[in-house]
Amino acid sequence: MKNEPRPPTGSAAYTTDVDFNSSFAGLQAPVHLSLAAALRGWHGPDVSEAFTYFDIACGNGAGLAVLAAAYPRARFVGYDLNPRHIAQARDKIERAGLTNVELVETDIVALETLDTGHFDFAVVSGAYTWLDSARQQCLRRFLSRCGAPGALVFLDYAAQPGSAAADALYHVLRTRAATHSGDSATRLRAGAEELATLAQRGALFFKAYPTALHRLRDMNRQNAADEAHEVFNLQGGGIWFSQVNEDMEAAGFHWANAAALSHTVPSLCPPADVAGLSDCDPIAAQLLFDVARNTSHRADVFIKRGARRSTVCEALATRPLAAIRGDATPRMAKFGRRLPLLGSAQAKAVIAPLTGSEISMKDLTHQIQQAGMDAETLVQGLLATSILQVYAQKPLPISDPPTRVAFTNSFNRAVVFDDIGKTEPRPLASPVAGSGIVLPLIDRLALLALAGGDMHATYTRLQQVGMDTDSAFGPGGASFVAKMSVIAERFASSGAVDLRRLGILEP
Repeated sequence: MKNEPRPPTGSAAYTTDVDFNSSFAGLQAPVHLSLAAALRGWHGPDVSEAFTYFDIACGNGAGLAVLAAAYPRARFVGYDLNPRHIAQARDKIERAGLTNVELVETDIVALETLDTGHFDFAVVSGAYTWLDSARQQCLRRFLSRCGAPGALVFLDYAAQPGSAAADALYHVLRTRAATHSGDSATRLRAGAEELATLAQRGALFFKAYPTALHRLRDMNRQNAADEAHEVFNLQGGGIWFSQVNEDMEAAGFHWANAAALSHTVPSLCPPADVAGLSDCDPIAAQLLFDVARNTSHRADVFIKRGARRSTVCEALATRPLAAIRGDATPRMAKFGRRLPLLGSAQAKAVIAPLTGSEISMKDLTHQIQQAGMDAETLVQGLLATSILQVYAQKPLPISDPPTRVAFTNSFNRAVVFDDIGKTEPRPLASPVAGSGIVLPLIDRLALLALAGGDMHATYTRLQQVGMDTDSAFGPGGASFVAKMSVIAERFASSGAVDLRRLGILEP
């Protein structure tokens, strides 16, 4: 039975005293959403043309900035109710020199009154189950009104049955946090520490629901402010996929696919031997998938009515150019046990000549069919296992390896020069791949050196953030600079070549 709509409680009821640390997620890239839809035969928006992309609950704009840099011809609009989030996003956009992004501070209930135009892509990441049911309805009406025919919507949400144990955990955490003082992050941390003590003492709840114990332990390792948004704002627990699908159908959207491509091939979903997954309707199969995986979080792609549908290969034939990964053969062997066609000698014989080369999806499909194989299944398997890489644009030609590099846009330069104190991997925007390419710190340091950055100042900055540079590079700044010079020289003929082909560096 559906929850009865509750009246909006006002933005004050939402956690705004601590900020949510947004990050880039590749599943939200337009090229990925279009590909996910195409894997079930849907003809979604053409990412090689200009389009409009809405990011609802965009947070600090981290993902929005990456995608706006990757698609300079597209229009991006970010919405968020937290004024600090909007201010942080605006700062990112301005520092990156991006001119194709608009930011709107608004509550979900006000979306229906805005004159925003139509969108081709919309993402609602990490927010749908944080909204009360009335706001969920407001959001669906907004998506229905503004979605162009064939528009794609990315929706992720806390899902049943896997979120059941977390629902109980969150209820206790909210109750305990209310007895403590401080901001939301501080109060949550205090409540979590109390429950951790109970767990150590053998509390029966955690013995009966080990997934709740795993969630509690993970919570204590994560950013407390981010966890506060999750725990304090989750409305009534997880939702079954069937309910979300029914609500989106009423709003004029068909379920296009799961956003995680590995979930589109039943034999790749653990446990692999669940009876009936391959034979029943794809939408009905999601219930079995969720039970088999004890799913606690779903990410789904929905498509607005009016889109054309055909076979998978026909839909993919109009998609961007593709290339076969160089490690295709071992990857095919790895997955061949679960997807026999992918590991067959015949399939390997078809794919082997294409390894490391570029080929259109149409030509690849024709070659597979000429070999007498099932192109639909094989192409789906290649994509689901990421053997086949899909680009938004054709990879750029390159010249000899450079001794110095230049960035194709100011966003990527800002990431390398300004974010060097952030030791976690950071995404750079690729207009070729149509997504973010996540680079670890060592690669970004090599790029900084190749781009003429001040490596002595960089050493000082790494010391300030507490990095143990002596273990990695030797004692002192001189050792760091000398070691980075050698690393950068090697990177110029390896990783930098790929980054130039992907349009991150000038060719």
